[in-house]
Amino acid sequence: MLAGDVVAFHRSFELAAGAGMIDLFIMMPERSKRLPFFVHRCVRAAQGVLVGAGVRNEAVVVGVSGGGDSMALLEIVGLLAPRLDLQLHVACVDHGLRPEAPAEAELVRRAAARWEAEFHATRLRGEAPDEDSLRRARHAYFEAVRLETGCRFILLGHTRDDQVETIVFRFLRGAGLGGLSAMREARGPLLRPLLALPRAELRRMLVSRNVEWAEDSTNSSDRYARGRLRNGVLPAIEEAFGSGALHHLIDVAPRWNADEDFLELEASRLLAYASRRGPGRIDLDVEALACAHPALRARALRRWLVDSTGRMPGSRDIAAIERWLDGSNGKRGRLDLAGARLSGSGDRLSLEATGSVSLEATGSMSLEAADSMSLEATDSIDITALSGDPTVARGTVGAHEAGIRRKPVLPPSDGRVRFPRK
Repeated sequence: MLAGDVVAFHRSFELAAGAGMIDLFIMMPERSKRLPFFVHRCVRAAQGVLVGAGVRNEAVVVGVSGGGDSMALLEIVGLLAPRLDLQLHVACVDHGLRPEAPAEAELVRRAAARWEAEFHATRLRGEAPDEDSLRRARHAYFEAVRLETGCRFILLGHTRDDQVETIVFRFLRGAGLGGLSAMREARGPLLRPLLALPRAELRRMLVSRNVEWAEDSTNSSDRYARGRLRNGVLPAIEEAFGSGALHHLIDVAPRWNADEDFLELEASRLLAYASRRGPGRIDLDVEALACAHPALRARALRRWLVDSTGRMPGSRDIAAIERWLDGSNGKRGRLDLAGARLSGSGDRLSLEATGSVSLEATGSMSLEAADSMSLEATDSIDITALSGDPTVARGTVGAHEAGIRRKPVLPPSDGRVRFPRK
C-alpha cells in the first residue's frame, strides 16, 4: 500500500468511526451496507420486543402520525420486516385540528409506500377535546384497522422520554401503583418496541437514514397538560436535580410492575372468595370484604365494578363505596355512582348498571347497560361499541379487552365462587 493510500485509508476509517460505523467498508466492500452501530442498537432493541411477543411471519399494524417517534418506528420495523417476515399496515389519523395535518398524512403515505406497506388513513371531525379523547379516538381507529386486516398486534412509537412523562403526569393526577408503573412494552394487542430508547437517539437515526419527519406544533404548545409538563415542569426538575434525573423513575418501574401484578393476583383471589350468586349477577359478601386488607379490598371492588358495568371507576368512586360500607350497618340503602347504582342488604352488596350502552352482536342483537346477557364461546367474543358521536371511530374489541374473563363455575347454591389456582 502506497503512502497516499495509507493516508486515505486512515481518513476513511476516522470518518467511519465518527459516524459510528464499525465495519471497514474499504477493506470489505461486500459489507458496506451494514447499519451504523447506533442504528443497529435501535433495531436490536425493537426486535427484542417483537420477538418476545412472538411476532414473526405475520401482518402488523403500525400507528404513524408523521412525527419523529412514529416515523422512527416505521423505519425500524421496515428494516426488521424481511428478517421477521412481516407485512406492514400503516395507520394514520388526522384529528382535523391542525391545518398542516393533511401534509403530514401525505408524508406518512410516502413513507409507507417506500416500505411497500398498505396505507390506512382517516380524518375525524375537527374539534378540540382533551388529550385522553384524542388518544382513545386514535386507538379506536388502530383497533378497527387491526380487526379489518386480521392482525394480532398494533405497534406504537412511545419512547423512553414518553415513559418519563407518563409516570410524572400520572403521579400529579394522583395515580396509584398501577398508574405509576406506567406503560408496558406489551399489553394486549399493543406493542411499544421503542419504549427503552431515548428520543434523541431515534432522531439521530432518522438523520443518518435521511428520513423526513414533521414536528407537531402542539408539542411545543401549552394548550394541553402534557405540553405544559414537557415544556415547563420537566425542564425545571432537570435543572434542579441534574440532566437525566427523571430517568431514574424508569429504573424502578419494573419493581412497581411486579408489585402491581402481585396485588392484582391477590385481589382476584379475594374477589373470587367474596363473590356470591345473585339474580342474573354476581354480588359480594360484606364480611369477606371487611376482613380483607384495604389495598386488596379497593382493587377487588374496582374489578367488580368493571366486570359488572364495563366502566373503569375513578378513585373517588372506590373511596365513596368504602365510606358507605364503613358507615352502614344492617340494611343498607343505595349509593349512586357514575354508571352504576350500589345497593346493600344484610350481608350482600349488589350492583346495577345504569345509563345506556348499545352492543351489537351476531344477528343484530342489542341491549342496554341495565340488561343482562350471558355469552359463551370456545375461543373469543368480539363486541362492537357503537357511538352516536361521529368523531369516535367504530371499532371492535376482543373479549380480553372488554374485560370479559373466563366464566367461573357457579355452585348450585348461594355459596362462594371457586376459581382454580394458577
